[in-house]
Amino acid sequence: MACWSLSGHWSLNPQYQYGWLVPGLALYAGYQRWITRPVPGVPSRIGLWVSCICSALLLPSWLFLQPNPDWSLFNWLFVAQVVLTLLGAIGAVGGWPWVRYFLFPVALIFTAVPWPDQIESPLMQTLMRTVASAAVAGLDLFGVTALQHGNLLEVAGGVVGVDEACSGIRSLQGSLMSAIFIGELFRFGIFRRLLLIGASVATAFLANILRVGFLAWSAASKGVAEVDRWHDPAGTTILLVTVAVILIVALRLDRSALQAPESMGISSAQSLPRWFAPTLAALIGFTVIVTECWYYDSAPPPQNPWGVRVPAGSKSLPVAPTALAQLRYDEVTSAAWSEPDGKKWLMYFFDWNFGPAFSRVAAQMHRPDICLPATGRELQEDRGKLNFTAGGLSVPFHAYTFKQGNSLLFVYHGVWQSRSERGRQHGALSPWKQIASLQSVLWRERWIGQQAAEIAVSGCKDAQEADAAFARILPSLIVSRDPAPPPERTPDI
Repeated sequence: MACWSLSGHWSLNPQYQYGWLVPGLALYAGYQRWITRPVPGVPSRIGLWVSCICSALLLPSWLFLQPNPDWSLFNWLFVAQVVLTLLGAIGAVGGWPWVRYFLFPVALIFTAVPWPDQIESPLMQTLMRTVASAAVAGLDLFGVTALQHGNLLEVAGGVVGVDEACSGIRSLQGSLMSAIFIGELFRFGIFRRLLLIGASVATAFLANILRVGFLAWSAASKGVAEVDRWHDPAGTTILLVTVAVILIVALRLDRSALQAPESMGISSAQSLPRWFAPTLAALIGFTVIVTECWYYDSAPPPQNPWGVRVPAGSKSLPVAPTALAQLRYDEVTSAAWSEPDGKKWLMYFFDWNFGPAFSRVAAQMHRPDICLPATGRELQEDRGKLNFTAGGLSVPFHAYTFKQGNSLLFVYHGVWQSRSERGRQHGALSPWKQIASLQSVLWRERWIGQQAAEIAVSGCKDAQEADAAFARILPSLIVSRDPAPPPERTPDI
């Protein structure tokens, strides 16, 4: 169930694709621990109680997790319940010595749980800027002229972007998991495991500087087209090199650690009570069945509330294949156009049809404060939520001001949900995410439709002029398909 709940993140977010390996590595680590298990201790009745209580609490946690897969707190809490259920059962068999001994393979799944956005986003932005700056310094040493513009490197052959993948966050998380697992494979103590983790972080950081420098050198010598050719192979190579360095460091710390462990020939521990396995299976089955019944809705899926019209004479813009692979939208409309007074507009409008709530995860991955710094824009001001009128309705947008060279870029980002008819009967969701999450459960809304719009304008002297221009043009861009129900705003994070 834990892997089921995390699989959407592993599929949608390239930073966590390594998560598919973690269950297999955990099973292997568990097997290695099993054949060298110590003498069982006194069976713990507390462990049995912990296991029973945590398994009984799977139902409310699973109910909350269904409509809220993008809230990392629920993912961490649910995985913690699964881990405690297993550790409690282990304690009921082999006592606390076995709980300590088998803690690692059971808890390894935590390395594949998404980090909270409050930690991940600032770290990602810092890494992107730092990697770009270090790559410029390295290129200068080799006689390649490069200029840094935020997260962009300008070389003779064009401009190279340091996106999230090149920031080091993907290889950082993957290398952390690798270092933690290899430390277990070598059966290191705490000190040497910490040394291995430190080596993995340093290697991942330096390797990504080399990767960005190599891509920038390729662009300078052979053109920007070479970046697309080498981007993914370079990333795979860097990850393999990082893992190889971790192995080399581990071998230097202990060359004899790779000897195959020998079975200890330990006698069997006390068995679990006969009622435990059937009860646990019944609780899991009851959790799944009740959840499916609670959220079942026979009504036909609703239509997303907004349509989009592009101005006459606008130019369609291509969407990168990597964006398609990550966002997995059902439809996208992109356009760029200019006005006689010098204002230049850019619009992307994404549609996710009504269905599993993981579309919310995909929609949250594409935000101006995350994506635009990767293209060299510098965030000047987050102006918060502003309401504008479209289709006779008040439509919320999150407004940002970015510095783009010597000019300003004003960006408006809106995300809306298409709710079921049953949910609409209860009214609008709360603007507070915590309350809205509870409402989604109580109102039995698991599946949603999702729409996201990102509209940017340049050529305005200040935010007031940009807001006025956006309010003027918005009604002609976004039109209501059904004027009756108002759009659902994504709750504030």
